[in-house]
Amino acid sequence: MARRGSGGAGIVYRALDDRLGRTVAIKLLQRGLTDDPIFLRRFRDEAQAAAQLNHPNIMKVFDWGSDEGEPYLVMEYLSNGSLRERYAQGASLSTAQVVQIGAATASALAYSHNRNFLHRDIKPANLLFDDGGRVRIADFGLVRALSETTVTETGGGILGTPRYMAPEQVEGKRSVPGSDVYSLGLVLYEALFGAIPFQGDTQLALAFARLRDPVVNPRPGDPVAQSIVAMLDRDPDRRPSAAEVERTWNAFARDLTNPEPLFPVHANAQETTPEMVMDDSLQWLADGATVAADSTEATDYLAKTSLGHTMTALGAQDPERNDRTSALEVAEPGVPAVPDSEEVGSRRPWWLLFFLLPILVAAALGIAVLYQHLREVKMANVANLTVTTASQRLRGEGITHLSVQRRYSANVPPGHVIASNPQGGASVHPYNTVVLYVSKGHAPVFVASFQSAQFSAAKRQLTAQGFQVDPTYEYSPDVPAGVVIGESPVNQKVAYHSVVKFIVSKGPAPRPVPNVIGASLSTAETDLTNQGFTYSVQKQYSNSVANGDVISQSVNAGTVLAVGSDVALVESLGPHYVQVPNVVGDALSAAESTLQSQGFTIGTVSAPFGGAIVQYQSPAAGQTVLYGASVNLLVIP
Repeated sequence: MARRGSGGAGIVYRALDDRLGRTVAIKLLQRGLTDDPIFLRRFRDEAQAAAQLNHPNIMKVFDWGSDEGEPYLVMEYLSNGSLRERYAQGASLSTAQVVQIGAATASALAYSHNRNFLHRDIKPANLLFDDGGRVRIADFGLVRALSETTVTETGGGILGTPRYMAPEQVEGKRSVPGSDVYSLGLVLYEALFGAIPFQGDTQLALAFARLRDPVVNPRPGDPVAQSIVAMLDRDPDRRPSAAEVERTWNAFARDLTNPEPLFPVHANAQETTPEMVMDDSLQWLADGATVAADSTEATDYLAKTSLGHTMTALGAQDPERNDRTSALEVAEPGVPAVPDSEEVGSRRPWWLLFFLLPILVAAALGIAVLYQHLREVKMANVANLTVTTASQRLRGEGITHLSVQRRYSANVPPGHVIASNPQGGASVHPYNTVVLYVSKGHAPVFVASFQSAQFSAAKRQLTAQGFQVDPTYEYSPDVPAGVVIGESPVNQKVAYHSVVKFIVSKGPAPRPVPNVIGASLSTAETDLTNQGFTYSVQKQYSNSVANGDVISQSVNAGTVLAVGSDVALVESLGPHYVQVPNVVGDALSAAESTLQSQGFTIGTVSAPFGGAIVQYQSPAAGQTVLYGASVNLLVIP
């Protein structure tokens, strides 16, 4: 049984199940914790939870029990290690690999959430890979059923790993399914961009940074990055569920064309991989040496360790060296050993090797140095990538000397590469410096003054330049409606997409209509003009209003109208006098028709002797009377 790793509560060993002939992992509770009921409960919960969760992306637990008072779990052995180990070995992930990990992990979380289980400690160290490269979620030691209302822990400490905690976990609130989604979002963000989107000098500072700083999408327009940022919403109610993430990322996975495998299969990986441990301080422990998980020293240490194992293995398996040693051992003292095929008397001048060996070594070193100076690599096209992704890709190709120059760009988002020198596709020596021109976003834009101009024209011009326009409307007795009164900022350069605020005139404030009924027309015109109104005049006879005075107005006095509104007036022409026509001798019907057509009314019609001819009229013909007066008639046979 070989020790493979350890954590804050348990030690993991690789062992052989002699009954079934399979390699398994055995997890033992750390000494000193076997009497702690909290850790015993976690150990039991991990076994019981895993027993109820049967999913291809969740690590299987075969058995659990106690041996001489030491609890243990028997689990499937995953030979390709964890995602955190891959980081420590210097691995970086492509977008296709991140999509595969995200889709598989989301599927496992959706499955466990659907069965009322939360994981509460999703992190790279708990994402393991089997010998086929498939990801599995491990360590359900902090699992909690959704039906539980609280979980009591000794000292009331925060559960989980601070680096990957959801905001509600940092605040000590109850975990929800969205907490697992948030932790997965941080894992995927780190896998895609190389670091989590928070900074802090300590673990708790790093954890609490997510309570105040929202996550900004480094790749606007990238659906994968957009989905990750949605998972990192500080409000758990606004995050997508694990099932929604699974559907989204399965769609991403279906769109992949010939995606590269997550990790190559390593034969006998358990023999060549050093023991890797993640403790509660988030540092890596390798063969007793402690180095920071994300530091360069950790990568260098692992590289040296792996190289040491490789050199030892090669030395032990060199058959030619062993054969030469054996030949020298059986040779007689003082007599050089010769091959069986060489005849006596044909010995080669082996002493020449003393002269040739330095020459051969020097030639080999010269060739190696010349190769290093002459070899070139093809420059990758890193345009439109983030500067972090571009740097990782170029370093992966052996280009180590990078220089960043920041420039304004109207087309490339801030933080993304505009171009490189040399350009993509060119051949470049690995030791030459490659310049990355990184976008600072759109250059500042000059805001001109639109004082006294029409606001509609100002808005049209500024919108075309990329500004946002925010108008405020105010009354002005001097500035016509729709004209700019004020502007801020003005006559200066400001950031692209800035907001320009305007104060726009609504013209003079509305005013009440004066009462001009009964006033002379000239007085009415003056009163209306002084208030800013226009007017129109119609003339009409009036028996009650003197000639030249206002009979009526179209808007009631006191009504508030906008300045410039029109008020219609009716001017009196005084009484309407007319002359009575002569209808004597006319037939009665003709006389009545004549009088009515000229505005008169028919008064009394007398016919004492009968008849139909007008004999007499009153008033008499030619008299002047008021328009509409009555005319009396006398008719005879």
